[in-house]
Amino acid sequence: MNHSGALFPAVGSDARSGGHRTRGLLVLGLLASLLPAVGTGAAPAPAPPPACADRSENDGVAAQARPIGLGETQGHTFCPAGDADWLAFYGRHKATYRFTTVNLTAGVSAYLYLFAPDGQTVLARNDDAPGAQAPNRLQFTAPADGWYFAQVKNRADTGAPDARYTIRLDLESAPGAPPATPPSPAALPVGSAGAAPALVTGNGVLLQAQAGDAGSNG
Repeated sequence: MNHSGALFPAVGSDARSGGHRTRGLLVLGLLASLLPAVGTGAAPAPAPPPACADRSENDGVAAQARPIGLGETQGHTFCPAGDADWLAFYGRHKATYRFTTVNLTAGVSAYLYLFAPDGQTVLARNDDAPGAQAPNRLQFTAPADGWYFAQVKNRADTGAPDARYTIRLDLESAPGAPPATPPSPAALPVGSAGAAPALVTGNGVLLQAQAGDAGSNG
């Protein structure tokens, strides 16, 4: 209080409190500048998914079907999701063939579809449709000599690098003696009279019928 009775703040106390406030504001400002950087920092990139590994790919359409012979076993993988595996074999008139799928990993339920030589007409199936054959096997009697196709799909079109299965083709019965070995493509042009027709796949593989089986020249 001065002589006139007016009140004045203490200079020393006010200076100290002002200094504290200044330092406090500076600290808060520094923290505020750091917080956005912490909150919006770039997250580490996720690890890439495992690559699909199926040495039979690409075999996703009929034109890229892989040959399979009698008694042959092939390993395949449903990867990625929606993957289809196509196989081609030469069927003899009235011969009965059997496809079997085994060694299915978790999450795999293989559906088999047997197609005519046109690659579009379904002749037999073993999915969940009414009248379909039992799971994990498909039996088929060839109505005529020719190349036939088998398509294998996973139920619900799921797929993953570990969605694996094994498929095998066997001859159940064949009426009469097997026909003579057809001439090779080198000895007789493809499509010549008397020769079993050859099929050139989308992979550039020339499939030539073998005597008494569904095999190939590969």
